[in-house]
Amino acid sequence: MDRKYTRKASVIVDNIRTIRIQQGLSQDQVASTLGISQNAYSKLELGYSKLRVEQLICLSDVFNVDIKVLVKP
Repeated sequence: MDRKYTRKASVIVDNIRTIRIQQGLSQDQVASTLGISQNAYSKLELGYSKLRVEQLICLSDVFNVDIKVLVKP
């Protein structure tokens, strides 16, 4: 996998984790809004699974932030 892609993906999942924690949401709460298990969501936050565009859009809705906030470096 391209290092540049890997770094960018790492930044995105770090942003998602940070925002989730700041908003006081559990992984289970966010996972349920995405329609996935807590375990599957944990793998997304850890970067073990790829985040789909649809999930990114849903997360921006759940966190009530613009997608730009989730992907900014």
